Amino acid sequence: EEKGPDHFLRLANACSSINFHLYGDGPLLPELTLSCPDNLYIHGQQDDMSRVWPQIGLLIMPSRYEGLPMAALEAMARGIPVLAYRVGALDKLIESKGNGWLIEAGNLDKLAKYTRLWFNMAELDKQRLRNAAQKSIEDKFSSKIVIPQLIASYKQISN
Repeated sequence: EEKGPDHFLRLANACSSINFHLYGDGPLLPELTLSCPDNLYIHGQQDDMSRVWPQIGLLIMPSRYEGLPMAALEAMARGIPVLAYRVGALDKLIESKGNGWLIEAGNLDKLAKYTRLWFNMAELDKQRLRNAAQKSIEDKFSSKIVIPQLIASYKQISN
C-alpha cells in the first residue's frame, strides 16, 4: 500500500489514452489485476531491470511513504525523469520542473496533469529533463562525489 499502486491504477483510469506499465509485486497485486484497465500492463516482480529501464520514459512514483528510493536514483542515472509525490527524501533528489516533478502526496489531479504534460511535451523539452535528471545524479550522488564525502567523514570520526 505504501507504494501507491491504487493511485497508479486511478492514474491509468484518468489518462485512458496513455499506456502505463506497473512493475513490482506485493499483497495488492491480485486485487490490482482484477480491476486493471485496458491501458495498464502489470509486469510483476522484475529480477533484471537492465532490460526494463530502456523501455521507461518517465518513472511515476505515487508512493505514500519513501526514504530515498533506489528506483528513483537508478532511473535518473539513466536519464529517466521522475514524477513523484513529495514524500521522504525525494526533495533532495528531484527539483520540480527542473529534472522531474514533485507534487503533493495524494494529488491525483496533478499526477494526471504532469503525466499528460510529459506525453505531450516536445522531444527537445523531454531531452532537457532527461539531461537534467542524469546530471543531478552525477553532481550529487555519483561515486566521485559520495566516496570523498565518506572518506572525509571517516577521517573526522577517527580524529
